[in-house]
Amino acid sequence: MAPLFLGPIRGRGLKSQTKMEKETLKKKYFELKEELDNLRDDITLRRWKILSKAYKTGKKIWGQRFTRERLAHDMDTPVTTTLRCLSLDRANKRSWS
Repeated sequence: MAPLFLGPIRGRGLKSQTKMEKETLKKKYFELKEELDNLRDDITLRRWKILSKAYKTGKKIWGQRFTRERLAHDMDTPVTTTLRCLSLDRANKRSWS
């Protein structure tokens, strides 16, 4: 499906909007951004739980021959995503904040 073209982006927005309306819209805009960030964090933590358990189990089964790249391939996730999620295993109170 082709993306919907809404026309060129104009720099000033609608002239009829008052300053108060713009501030309200900005507030809603940044609330949606925060909601998206929370969703991303939740997905990462869920992936970390699954990938961490799978990595530890794989190490017990195949030993040194089991790598993070193999885990990524087996779980059909990108290597960079797998490495980012597994890096949370090394997190502690001081490094988390």
